[in-house]
Amino acid sequence: MNHLYLVLILPAVLAVQLHNHVGFIRFTQPVPDFLSTLSLKAQYDYKVILENETIPLNTKSADFKKWANTYNVMTQYTQYEIQQNSTKVQMEKNVTQLISQLSLVNSQISKILENGSLSIKEQREAVNELAEQQYPKMKSQTKNPLRMYIRLSTFVVLLLALGTVDSKHKHKKENEPEFIKNLTNNQRSSLFAISKNPGFSFQQKDDKLEKWAEDNKLSEPYAEFRRNLANHKEQVSKNVSAAIDRLAEAKAEVDKVDADFSLTKIQRDDKIEELKQKYPQEIPTLFYMRSLFEHPKKNETRDGPSEGRGGKRQRQ
Repeated sequence: MNHLYLVLILPAVLAVQLHNHVGFIRFTQPVPDFLSTLSLKAQYDYKVILENETIPLNTKSADFKKWANTYNVMTQYTQYEIQQNSTKVQMEKNVTQLISQLSLVNSQISKILENGSLSIKEQREAVNELAEQQYPKMKSQTKNPLRMYIRLSTFVVLLLALGTVDSKHKHKKENEPEFIKNLTNNQRSSLFAISKNPGFSFQQKDDKLEKWAEDNKLSEPYAEFRRNLANHKEQVSKNVSAAIDRLAEAKAEVDKVDADFSLTKIQRDDKIEELKQKYPQEIPTLFYMRSLFEHPKKNETRDGPSEGRGGKRQRQ
């Protein structure tokens, strides 16, 4: 009886282990829609080629063509390959266009953030309306590409300013000022009642916080905090401007790596890691910008597309 169970169950267990998703096989990258209509053997053979990181990309391309010929899907695969190449070309054009807008948008955002008469809410509204304010004649055009670039540029500039674009897109949390850690509960409550009030303009907030510091005999540490904050903002502004200026240069370096089809996936990722040493902010930002123009496929895994060590989705 036990042998009978093994005969019935073992093939299914092996199938789940070897062929997981799109049927039983799990793919870590987007795959052609027509693949789901093929046999499990065809799907598995495709997976072996797709996820082999030790062969050059030009060899992998040749292997895919052999695979398509073996399973009589050369026409479908050729159409898929043309579509993929077209999508990549358009994505790179979009990224280049987006880069060209960043300096202008950075300047406009800086003016908004430096306007002390605005409250936080008003600043957010001003940033959100930046595209419409800059291009009022385009408001009636629901699918105008330039408006899309301006909006995405605004988003990218803000991410750079906040320091939230890194290789894993994680947020960086700053430490509290030292003098806040020693406040009583009442002092802390009264401080946050001012600092977190979205209705105060930044100038009103500054005036009230200076009065709060004076009333609590904390004028000196508060003044030091203000100086440090001003220096930090100035440095962030310089860093953002420098990163924007270097994005086109960094993109040219990444494009050289992408164009070298003699590299394996592992070698490509190693070269991207080397570039990140030279462009620590620019390379992750570039890959994030690329992701804004990539469209997930129906048969991606629930965890999302796999990323290489350079922060870029794996390519075939």
